Amino acid sequence: MAFCSLIRNFAPMNKYGTILIVDDNASILTAMHYLLDDTFERVLTTTQPEEILKLMAQQPVDLVLLDMNFTLGVNNGNEGLFWLRTIRKQHPQTPVVLLTAYADVNLAVKGLKNGAADFITN
Repeated sequence: MAFCSLIRNFAPMNKYGTILIVDDNASILTAMHYLLDDTFERVLTTTQPEEILKLMAQQPVDLVLLDMNFTLGVNNGNEGLFWLRTIRKQHPQTPVVLLTAYADVNLAVKGLKNGAADFITN
């Protein structure tokens, strides 16, 4: 329920624009799409972080929900931090919320210092 409250802070009572959800787990993308479909006009999903900038160039994205780990067995969050910095360079006004199951305080601080709007552990 905390996640729903956080997302609703970004969105007014009416449907909010477009959210892009990036996660290597297709099941998480399906669940997030189902969860956020009533809040956002459009829910875009991808398992490939390399597609982020292409998708954002094709249409306006109002919020990015970004997983921090994409390579099997790698749980240090560096991939998410890389993509966060990449998004912030191209789209500095777009809020990026980091999402990970493998979190610690240092990783959250790094994410926020690199421009994340928030940091969620699941």
